[in-house]
Amino acid sequence: MPYKLQIEKTIGFLNGRQKESVLCNSNLLVLAGAGSGKTTVVTIKVANDIINNGVVPNKILCITFTNKASKEMAERISRLIPNGKDVNVSTFHSWCASFLRVHSNYINRTRNFIIVDDDDVKKLIKFFCADQNAESLVGFSSLNPDEVLYKIKSLKESETDFNISDKAMSDLTEAEIYVLDSYERKLQYMNAIDFTDMIRYATAIMKDNSSLIPVYQRVFIDEFQD
Repeated sequence: MPYKLQIEKTIGFLNGRQKESVLCNSNLLVLAGAGSGKTTVVTIKVANDIINNGVVPNKILCITFTNKASKEMAERISRLIPNGKDVNVSTFHSWCASFLRVHSNYINRTRNFIIVDDDDVKKLIKFFCADQNAESLVGFSSLNPDEVLYKIKSLKESETDFNISDKAMSDLTEAEIYVLDSYERKLQYMNAIDFTDMIRYATAIMKDNSSLIPVYQRVFIDEFQD
């Protein structure tokens, strides 16, 4: 069966709202509960845009949250159309990591930087919380590695610039600031970033350098609330 007819037949099986979403040619936000077919709508819409609207596959970006969801979406698109494998399907973090490797000079890293996992982050924070060089700083005696880690992660998630602002750090004690600074210097020395850095740094680069923002004909985000 020609792919154009196959797509039209597939669309015919959708309910009214799903069909409306697939055929919509403007910006669209789909709000629906679990199991209602949101991912189905995205994958069929991608295929329809390629087959019927002339969109170039590698000019489509599909973003989701987990590696499992990303793999499933890529497989479903490939089953619908022969060149579906050329569609850029990724997680938020994977896309940002790829972007940062191309523009690693903006974050003072080399292209082969490493991404430290949560266990390594905890070990580093715990190490600096026990650093005797910080014993004279206000708040050292009450340092709790888990609390410090939570604060650092929250600060990074709230920032869209390369450096965390003084205002954002105003609630930290001297000892907590020491731990944060030591941790950041260690990451740079290791040619490493953490998971929170991926999104923050990518956002900061594109915010300051609009010419570096990749151009896509279509961008689809599944589970955007994550």
